[in-house]
Amino acid sequence: MFEIPQIEIITEDLRKGFYRIENTAYHSSAGVSSTTVKKALNSYGNFVSPREAKDCFNFGSAFHCFVLEPSLFSSLYVVAPVIPGHKNSNAYKAQYEAFVQQSHGKEIIGAEDYQTIVNMANILYGHPDFSTAGFQPEIMAVTRCKETGLLIKCKADQFSGFINDLKTTSASVIPHEFMNEVIKYGYHVSMAFYQDIVADIIGVAPTMKITAVEKRAPHDCAVFTLGDSLLEEGRKLYKAGLRRIKKWNDLGPADSLRADYRKYTLEANSRMRYNAEDILKFTGDV
Repeated sequence: MFEIPQIEIITEDLRKGFYRIENTAYHSSAGVSSTTVKKALNSYGNFVSPREAKDCFNFGSAFHCFVLEPSLFSSLYVVAPVIPGHKNSNAYKAQYEAFVQQSHGKEIIGAEDYQTIVNMANILYGHPDFSTAGFQPEIMAVTRCKETGLLIKCKADQFSGFINDLKTTSASVIPHEFMNEVIKYGYHVSMAFYQDIVADIIGVAPTMKITAVEKRAPHDCAVFTLGDSLLEEGRKLYKAGLRRIKKWNDLGPADSLRADYRKYTLEANSRMRYNAEDILKFTGDV
């Protein structure tokens, strides 16, 4: 496996290739990510809003680290102790505050959440199509979009000839139910985005897979390979998102906000979120 350089920040003149970068720096420095593209597909206001930290994202990040980078887990996360008494009592608050002070800025995970992470990981490790051996975890790929000129970036969970994205889900991993999650959260948009960035670097399009683990016991898991038709739907969308971002960058904030007012007609057969045909019609791309 090839060596990957570590960088501290992404700059606009960064050459295309693979890099390692800390998560906070990845999200705060230059380059358009798939998350930014999907925010642009929603609205200009959503596009310029700060990235919101949610409990579900924190849980997912902790699970990713536990599975993919276990050597880093104890330096980034700490499990909260079980403190007796009511959470609103002074004794409880004092003990918890003392614990927070001793955690030295690490992300705090509740004891129940930590046990859930351990249980999910144990089920995942038993899946015959999942492995951490021979993979490069959490590497960043960077290139420049040939159409818009924008610097684009992605951070793959696992890369070794194919790309695997690890997901936790509150839904089921039964295919037709998980497909709703794919459309709802735009996973196909992200995966097409990842595929094209990596293909531009290595010269061949990698197979794209999602490994999903249910948060609820018994934590069923499944490995999904994304088909060409689904990836093409995602590709149309991410390219439309990049064109929006380029247009907004050229217009500036005031004109971009005015240009993004919208109206719809809802019919009985109105399609789901992130449907390529409807999005492209709205943006004037078809």
